[in-house]
Amino acid sequence: MGWAIFEHHTHPEVPWFDNEADWRAAGAQVACTVHIVLPAFADTLLHFIMHHTAHHLDVTIPMYELRDAQHVVEQAGARVVTYRWTPASFRRHLRSCKLYDFERRCWTGFDGRVSS
Repeated sequence: MGWAIFEHHTHPEVPWFDNEADWRAAGAQVACTVHIVLPAFADTLLHFIMHHTAHHLDVTIPMYELRDAQHVVEQAGARVVTYRWTPASFRRHLRSCKLYDFERRCWTGFDGRVSS
């Protein structure tokens, strides 16, 4: 579960917010979630939960409908962060998304240097 939550909300292009008003103004239901494209067998095994933007927009969508709902969201022109998952992409995100600096609005390493 921790892996899935990390993947859903952590990406070099995804901002985080420490102020709810800023979060709402940014359209965070779409802008702060990630659509991860998995191999078909893994997507099915995880019940399509990596089509996460659609889930955030409407949590009542059954998991077996998430893939179609995600397609509708993206066809509507929403700016969705999408990437094809690989072990290498996961390691890249682990390396670049360690801490989020809310003042500079960027990901940093543990040393405070900008990493994304």
